[in-house]
Amino acid sequence: MELIILIALMGANNPYLVSHQSGTFTPPYLKEYDYVAIGEYYFNPREKLPEIPQELTGESDYYIIHLKGPVYEDMKKAIEAYGIKLIQYIPFNAFIAKMDKDKKTVVEGLPFINWIGNYEPAYKISTLFKELPDEKEWLVLPFPDENIYLVKNKIEKLGCEILEVSDDPYCKVLKIRSERANLNTIARMPEVMYIEPYLQPVAYNQSAQWVTQTWKQVDRKVWRKGLLGTGQVVNTADTGILTSHDMFRDPAVNINTWGNYPTHRKIIAYLQPTGSSSAFGDVAGGSWHGTHTAGTICGDDSYV
Repeated sequence: MELIILIALMGANNPYLVSHQSGTFTPPYLKEYDYVAIGEYYFNPREKLPEIPQELTGESDYYIIHLKGPVYEDMKKAIEAYGIKLIQYIPFNAFIAKMDKDKKTVVEGLPFINWIGNYEPAYKISTLFKELPDEKEWLVLPFPDENIYLVKNKIEKLGCEILEVSDDPYCKVLKIRSERANLNTIARMPEVMYIEPYLQPVAYNQSAQWVTQTWKQVDRKVWRKGLLGTGQVVNTADTGILTSHDMFRDPAVNINTWGNYPTHRKIIAYLQPTGSSSAFGDVAGGSWHGTHTAGTICGDDSYV
């Protein structure tokens, strides 16, 4: 009985336990909720629509539906009840959706709708084209329900070279080679959702701390909040770990083969998966991917 009373008293006086009682949480209003951010455009549709070049405007059955945030599941379900598919989320509290004008009129009358506007061709063009004006290899993404081969035929008629076709049900992609003069024409194709320059993937497995925490090089907010992972154990499975890396080495305990290392300050076990023929350590052929992902999860090279 004394134990039960002690637990009850601890719960009554512990603010963390009391604050996690069941209920409905309503996120605070943020001014960003009033805005739409897409491509190079950031605007409050209730105040002023963006100024778009005439050649990059046009009507289609694709629209941006901007909701009065925050967005709840019942709002999405109310829209989808009219047979409208929400295709892609757009910051903030907005979605790209396909619908005819009659459905658009009905949805505009829902109390939580802030604005509905055309998904303009200008919104489809990546801002990377300004940084890479001479890049001729592009990725063209049709909408998921569109016929990628119809888009392919239209693009070929412009004199573009089709390099690759990926007809995946979740993400359709055309890799093409084209002159810059065709960009606006492709963007005006109603079946096209997005266009961006093709960037050759390059291994760059470093400096992941700030990237995964805030995207600001001088700000590691997760650590600043005290979430350091001290005393916690995580498990990863990848190409291996470079145990000599500052993220993972402990000068007092060397790890140079499989095994358990309970006194090591960073790696308490490095085990070979059952049936695996993998060699110990990480490999250059995998771009040191295991070291990278493990470092992303729990690495800190600010001290050894």
